[in-house]
Amino acid sequence: MSTTPNGTPGSGSNLQIRGITTLNDNSPLVVIDGVVRYDGFGNIGSDEIESITVLKDASAASVYGARAANGVFLITTKRGKMGKPVITYSGMIGKQQPTNYPKLMSAYQFASLRNKALKNMSYDPANPNHAGLFYSEDQLTDFQSRGDENVWYDATFKKIACSMIKMFQSMAAQR
Repeated sequence: MSTTPNGTPGSGSNLQIRGITTLNDNSPLVVIDGVVRYDGFGNIGSDEIESITVLKDASAASVYGARAANGVFLITTKRGKMGKPVITYSGMIGKQQPTNYPKLMSAYQFASLRNKALKNMSYDPANPNHAGLFYSEDQLTDFQSRGDENVWYDATFKKIACSMIKMFQSMAAQR
């Protein structure tokens, strides 16, 4: 069973072979090319894997002991082979673009709307306990004289974000 705890990029998945067997760690044992890995196999590229074998019964426990109580993933990677060197290239390009840009208010519009909202919530600007919540007339006049100041949004956010990832892999011949 594979579950993803959240949608965060790079967070990986939780893999279970035999279900939940303990209150502690339920993750299966991962063995890559005969070496036990405790960080899973999320850092291995799919193009590097030659085969995956899943051991889920008592035969796994007989070889790996109690560590294999939740099952075992045996992963064999592609290794260097005799002959000419092989160079592979893998590339990706991505584009991110928000679906909607918010229409922002100016400082004057926000302050005026906040004053109206406070009045609608039965706050009284004449009451000394409530007066600090309201924008004063001087502040409203100052905001209005400045005009529309939403240029910060355009300066801090890009309409389109592009990323390019290039990965070079080379496998040299073993001699």
